[in-house]
Amino acid sequence: MHKINFKLRILLYFLTVSIIPFVMSWALIYNTYDGKIILFLALLCIFTGLIASLFLSKSLTAPLTELREGVKSITAGNLDSRIAVNSNDEIREVADAFNEMAGNLKNTYTDLHKRTEELRLNNEELQSINIELEASYGQLEATMAQLNESEEKYRTLMDNISDMVLVVNPENKLVYINSSMEKILGYNESELIGKSILNIVKHEYPGFEELAAPRNDYREFEGKFLKKDGSLIRVEGSTKRVIEDEKVVGIQAIVRDVTQKKTMELQLRKKYNELQTLNRISSTLTSTMDLNNMLIAVVNQVAEITEALICAIRLVSDKDPYKLELKALKGIRTEKYDRGTIDIRDDIAGQAVVRKSTIVIELEGENIPQGYYEVLCKENGAKCVVFTPIMVKSKVIGVMCTTLKQKPKEELIELISSLSNNIAIAIDNATAYEILKHSYLKTVQSLVSVVEAKDEYTESHSIRVAKYSSFIASEMKYHKSFIEDIWVAGVLHDIGKIGISDSILNKSSALTKEEYDIIKQHPEIAYRIVSKIGLGEDILKAIRHHHERYDGKGYPDMIKENEIPIMASIISVADAFDAITSNRPYRKSRSISQGISEIVVNKGTQFNPTVVGTLEMMFLTKRAIFEKIYNDEDIEFF
Repeated sequence: MHKINFKLRILLYFLTVSIIPFVMSWALIYNTYDGKIILFLALLCIFTGLIASLFLSKSLTAPLTELREGVKSITAGNLDSRIAVNSNDEIREVADAFNEMAGNLKNTYTDLHKRTEELRLNNEELQSINIELEASYGQLEATMAQLNESEEKYRTLMDNISDMVLVVNPENKLVYINSSMEKILGYNESELIGKSILNIVKHEYPGFEELAAPRNDYREFEGKFLKKDGSLIRVEGSTKRVIEDEKVVGIQAIVRDVTQKKTMELQLRKKYNELQTLNRISSTLTSTMDLNNMLIAVVNQVAEITEALICAIRLVSDKDPYKLELKALKGIRTEKYDRGTIDIRDDIAGQAVVRKSTIVIELEGENIPQGYYEVLCKENGAKCVVFTPIMVKSKVIGVMCTTLKQKPKEELIELISSLSNNIAIAIDNATAYEILKHSYLKTVQSLVSVVEAKDEYTESHSIRVAKYSSFIASEMKYHKSFIEDIWVAGVLHDIGKIGISDSILNKSSALTKEEYDIIKQHPEIAYRIVSKIGLGEDILKAIRHHHERYDGKGYPDMIKENEIPIMASIISVADAFDAITSNRPYRKSRSISQGISEIVVNKGTQFNPTVVGTLEMMFLTKRAIFEKIYNDEDIEFF
């Protein structure tokens, strides 16, 4: 059953209240009509109206009472209070709105209470922090005072340090420099602060800008700083990141002016290189007695150390004391260099000989000679020529000519003079050695001539063997000292025959076995003789083994193949070849070609195949030299 809405209940109440007086009035007017019935009806209506009024009154006042009580409860602070109304009328809507308002009010109150509690707690924390701040304020003031004092001390320290101190920001702009940096570079602080560090840095290697990169924690560097006057100074230093709150805010650098240090290092390095050069050249000078090779090695090294365009050494001629002969040359365009003999009296190089002092000629204007030096000036930048006399015991024996691309400093002239002094000593030693060597060889030849005088058929045989041996050795590309030794061994190879009877040596008929056994002793006799005069071991072995055979059937030790010293193998071929092409008591001489053929026939049995192969090639390409040796003409191989 649907409940009666509020408006209908008001209407019913109004009707009930209105009908009772109306019925009573109507009963009084019409009491003549069956009064009892009317009275009964009137009373019934009155009773019914009263009952209805009571019911309607209750239905009207009960919800209002609920509303009133709910408001009182909420006012009293009971936010959980709610109004229960069963009707579906407007009062129910009011009750629902009231309940919703009460719920919202509770939520608001709860949220407000929570925030109030948070504010209370925050307030308590702030009060605690405030107390701590107040407690530390005095300490902070003291710390600030200490920091200010420390900063002042730090600045004083930075301003008094001799090294340059600077700080740049991440954009490479200077934000701090100390007074040393101002003094060294000549700038005022205002001229650098805020400017890029790259304005004064002249880097010398790729990636220099990375020194200020935030990812680099620490790095050493070298470079150059630009001073205000435009000059450059050499510097070295290190950088370190300035970090605040885990963020790089700048790069601090300590930089030292090392210009003087680097200059001294350069000078020391230069002196060291000069000493090395002197030592190297001295080693070259003392490592060989071959004058020509020695001078060639010297000009090569002098040209290298002085960076000369050309270096030449001329020596005073043995035939004419007024002539200078070219002995060694190193440089560019040497094909156009005057290699002829020059007259001391007519050439500028001769002035160094006459004056006995170094002469420096600048190549400019009229001082530029035509021809070779003119080309060097125009195309290679030649600036001057240094003529340095080479003197031995106050006697000038030659001149060293050095052409340079710049005017030499005094240190370079001193270096060249030192080199020329060493060269002079070496030349003097080499000359003395050559004199001694020739005297020694003449002595050896004189000794051999005594032996050869006993045998008319072997006259000059030893000299020819020495020449053939030297010829073969030079063609096999052995060095000069080897060729000199094989010459001596060739000359002395038959000296042991001095202990053999002349009757055996000059016998025209076949030798008996006993006589041949005596002949076979001469290598050992020679070995015993020459071993007492201080000759080298190679010479001694060559003399002892020059009759050994490649197949091992020779004498005195019957060694074979590579057991035989190569010097002995060469002399063996030369000795046999000269014997074949010379007169002997038992036969006439044969031609050179016949001698070559007979040697070739015995290749690999009696003779070393390599040596024989060289002999064959020599005969095909250089027969004229064979002819000279065959005819006892003078010829030198060293």
